[in-house]
Amino acid sequence: MDVRQEFLRIMDTQKLMALATSVDGQPDVRMIGFVYDKVNKVIYFVTYPKSAKVEQIRQNDKVAFTTLPAERIECVRGEGVARPSSRTLEEVAPVLEEKRPGYMEHIKRVRDRVALFEIVVDEVRVVLSDKKDHLLRV
Repeated sequence: MDVRQEFLRIMDTQKLMALATSVDGQPDVRMIGFVYDKVNKVIYFVTYPKSAKVEQIRQNDKVAFTTLPAERIECVRGEGVARPSSRTLEEVAPVLEEKRPGYMEHIKRVRDRVALFEIVVDEVRVVLSDKKDHLLRV
């Protein structure tokens, strides 16, 4: 089994992740849509700049996440640093469209009200249906 290939498969097929932020020792978790950019090795998500998660990320950029499986019990989970992306939505559009065809049409309608964020991770745990964690350096 190639853990890297399994990681990429999960990141390509799972559409939601639970993103956890924490401020003053208080955790806060929510589900978000995401895409993984294989070339830049970054997780992207689009959000409203005035959302609670953005304010929490400004106060503490360390986050934790786990993808949410649709069928089998397999996921990718990890910790990283979240920040506003230095890339634009237009630059990331091919990655967004590959995973979510038609997504950019939706984004065009709310373009002035959303921001692109990224999560940078060094390593993740890949949990497969055998329920064994596999540590992977991204």
